[in-house]
This record gives sequence, C-alpha cells and structure tokens, in this order.
Amino acid sequence: MSGPLGRYTRPLLIGVGLIAALAVYQNRDDVLNLFREHSSPGGPTTQTHHVPDATPVELALVAPLERGGKLLDYEVEAIHGVREGIMRIALAKDEATVDLTLALVSQAGPLAPFAAGPYAIYYSSNKAPGDAPVRLGAALAEIVKANAGASTPPGLSTYRPVPRSDGSR
Repeated sequence: MSGPLGRYTRPLLIGVGLIAALAVYQNRDDVLNLFREHSSPGGPTTQTHHVPDATPVELALVAPLERGGKLLDYEVEAIHGVREGIMRIALAKDEATVDLTLALVSQAGPLAPFAAGPYAIYYSSNKAPGDAPVRLGAALAEIVKANAGASTPPGLSTYRPVPRSDGSR
C-alpha cells in the first residue's frame, strides 16, 4: 500500500482484529449461549432473535424451577420465554447440555417423548450421558403436572420442527 497512510494500514487492521478478539473472549459465555439458542431440537434457525427471559406467567408453569437452580443433578442455565410458539429450558452439568422444549400437544406434529396435560415436552442434548435427557424430560413433566392450575403462557403453541439447512430434520 502506498501513500501517507499506507504504512499505518496493516498495524491498524491488526489492532482492530485484536480488539475484536478480546471483546469476543470477554463475552464468550454470551457468544456460546447464542450458539446454544439456535441448536434446539429442530436444528439451527435461519433468523437471529433475542430470546426473552421467561415472564411470571411462563415461570409459573415450571415453578419451582429458576435460573441457577437444579433439575435433578443439572443446573438450570436459562428459562427462555415463549418464542416462535415454544418455551425452552437450558440445562448443564460439566460438559453436558440438555435443552428441554415445552409446547402444546399436537396430533399433527412430532410425537412428544413426554406429555403433561395439554403440554408436550421434547429434549435435545449434547454430551449428556445415557438416559440423562429422558430423566430430565420426565422430571419436567412431573413439575408441569404439579402446576396444572397455572395459566397457559400467551403465544405457546404446537412444536413445529425447523428444517436444517442440509434438508434433514
């Protein structure tokens, strides 16, 4: 590069790159959670949206679960409010993660592994050993059954899997 600013361009680009890398490193948990939010049972979505925290009406359905609490031996990392018709609960233990998806039961959609009254519960996992996702899904179903008197969260609907970009489900 020539000109009066040419000799500054490379160091400037390196500096900007280092600042960007530091910003990502300092916010790595948020960046990782962003990737987790888009790896639900249906696979990654094509849109990026902020996932809202659960409202009191949504939390009543899964009480006494709360962020930072436990479901069996897994930590509740997040309880996401209704988005695109579903609620999602993110769980973690060591390197394992389990996502539980709560929707309304549907005769037309995929068969849910668990049902609790009008609610369907699906799960996906990463590095979770053996039957851990099944035990966690069953535990959530029991909690939802115990909260049968809670109002259905506004916007909650049936689960519709999102096709993966490779065409599989």
